[in-house]
Amino acid sequence: GRTLQVTCILFDRVEQIQLRACACSSAPSQLMSTGLFACAPIAPSLAVDLRLLHFVKTLFVCLTPNTTVWCEALAVFLQEHGYGLTTQNNLRRRFSNAYHWYCMLV
Repeated sequence: GRTLQVTCILFDRVEQIQLRACACSSAPSQLMSTGLFACAPIAPSLAVDLRLLHFVKTLFVCLTPNTTVWCEALAVFLQEHGYGLTTQNNLRRRFSNAYHWYCMLV
């Protein structure tokens, strides 16, 4: 197995966690068991709260879907609350990936 550093986007905060992933306990399944959806199937670096993904999906029913703008707003909001993320494009790509697969599976 290997240890992964995962940034977790929750409704009210950002957390950094470490996961020990192996063949018998994948990182995505460990994250899902805690209510988080991984941005990648093998070595996720970002996970998003399922409730937040549900909120975004509901929001996009009422508004034109635009994950780029959503991620820019999220990055500004998190920055104002003391959570600095490395790059907005990286956040957009990882969040968009998690959101896409969440929508495909729900």
